[in-house]
Amino acid sequence: MDTNELIKLVPSEVVKEVYSDAVADTLKEASKLGVDLVKTLRLALFPIQYGAMLQDRLARHLRSSLERVPQERRIAPVESMALQVAEKLRFQEDGSPLTEMYLNL
Repeated sequence: MDTNELIKLVPSEVVKEVYSDAVADTLKEASKLGVDLVKTLRLALFPIQYGAMLQDRLARHLRSSLERVPQERRIAPVESMALQVAEKLRFQEDGSPLTEMYLNL
């Protein structure tokens, strides 16, 4: 009896179930690999994500500072001071007393 005859003796439902189980396990493993790859990529890109978060925070602080001053009272800041304040604001949490002091400058 050769292999083809043996396969014909096994009910087709059993063959389908064995095949689907094998495929399901393979897909699960591939999915795990995909998740691990995405996590590794996110870790490698962490400095970029962190920089983007700091940029968003700084933009929010600057917007808040501008909104506090009426349009007719706004003047251009001294560049040397504005750059130093902006540098400090990047790292300041929202609502802290030190942040408020920098925003008032």
